[in-house]
Amino acid sequence: MAGLSVTEAQEMWPHQVQSFAQKELAPGAKERAKFEAAPRETIKNWQLKTAAASSNLSLDEA
Repeated sequence: MAGLSVTEAQEMWPHQVQSFAQKELAPGAKERAKFEAAPRETIKNWQLKTAAASSNLSLDEA
C-alpha cells in the first residue's frame, strides 16, 4: 500500500526475538520440556524486553 512504511525497529523485531530465544530460551529447553514449564526469570525477561520493544527500544537496551 502506498504511504505505509516499516520502521527500522519493526524490521529488527524478528531478529531480536530470534536472538532472545537463542540466548534465553534455547539453553535448557530440553530439560524444561520435561516439566512443561519456563523459569519465572525467563518469562520476566521476555515481558520486560517486549515492553521495551513496544516503546521502540532495542531488546539489547532493555
